[in-house]
Amino acid sequence: MIRILSSLIILIVNLMTTAYVAKRKRSRFLTYAIIAGYTVFFMGLNQYLLKGVFTISMSFDMLTLLSWTYLLVFMIVYDNDIKTLVAIMAFSFSHTLLINGFVYHGFILAFGEFENYAFILVQLIVFSVSTPFIILVLKKSVKNILTHIGNRLYPSLYILPITNFIVMFVLRFYVNYDRYLTWFVLYGSMLVMIALSYYLIYHIITGSANIKKLSRLAYIDPLTGLNNRLSLYRDFNILSDTKTRRDFYFMDLDRFKTINDNHGHQAGDRYLQAFAHALGKTMKSADHIYRISGDEFVIIDHTLSWTPETLNEVIRASFRSDHAFLGVSIGKASFPDEEDTLDDLLNVADQRMYHEKRC
Repeated sequence: MIRILSSLIILIVNLMTTAYVAKRKRSRFLTYAIIAGYTVFFMGLNQYLLKGVFTISMSFDMLTLLSWTYLLVFMIVYDNDIKTLVAIMAFSFSHTLLINGFVYHGFILAFGEFENYAFILVQLIVFSVSTPFIILVLKKSVKNILTHIGNRLYPSLYILPITNFIVMFVLRFYVNYDRYLTWFVLYGSMLVMIALSYYLIYHIITGSANIKKLSRLAYIDPLTGLNNRLSLYRDFNILSDTKTRRDFYFMDLDRFKTINDNHGHQAGDRYLQAFAHALGKTMKSADHIYRISGDEFVIIDHTLSWTPETLNEVIRASFRSDHAFLGVSIGKASFPDEEDTLDDLLNVADQRMYHEKRC
């Protein structure tokens, strides 16, 4: 009975940790119902089916390894990729093995056995203190970290948790603890190893996030929040590989200089921001809208196929500002039908835009 209760406690802690950290893709009731159903099958398999039919019972180390079959269930109920789920489970299993092993071997050294309810009580007390902390760490840092584990540049994000689990598994089941010093040193070392893993992973991703933030700033126009010229060249390089048809619209604001001259540059900035907002409303997304210089903008479109005149009217209808909309001249060029390089496309669209402006 003690073994059953101990296994059940460990299983509940692992399931609870995963439930708090992973992202559900089904209702809470259905998620817990599926997990509970599998848990009944899993526990019954060992306690009744194997004992009743084959007169054998799985050892605790085998039960621990078979607990990884929950990964199949988690893939059904949680909206995380398999690497993320493996990493979450490895972190959680390392925690439960650490606590269970520490208490188990402590009881063996102190009393020569563990088959008493004091063992269960001590486990419950230690888990009640450590589990909220582990969940907090996973939710506040590792949960976000694990979203990056598919990146080949960061294999440590899933290798470290798995390594922790393997080492903890060996320490729990295959090391002879005949002295208090061995017990204290090995479990203390494992605790430090897990803590260092959290620390290392956190700082890897913190540095990566800062790099990505700086990289994003390099591709964003700070005034309007639109993509900039550098972003346009980057996106075109991706686009040119697919040879998918796109329309390029080159836009130049009409009489924008009069806003700056008559009302000041702050008013001009607000006018540009209002125009950028109107473009975003027109295209439903700012993903392929670019501010490439002061009052020049580019749109890449593959769905609406606006004429320049129609696009002008739609933008005018969406424009909201303290100043009346003074208009925008638009030139259009198509990729790859007319040109297949960005400079040539912009040149064609620019010429057509200036022809419209002169007219």
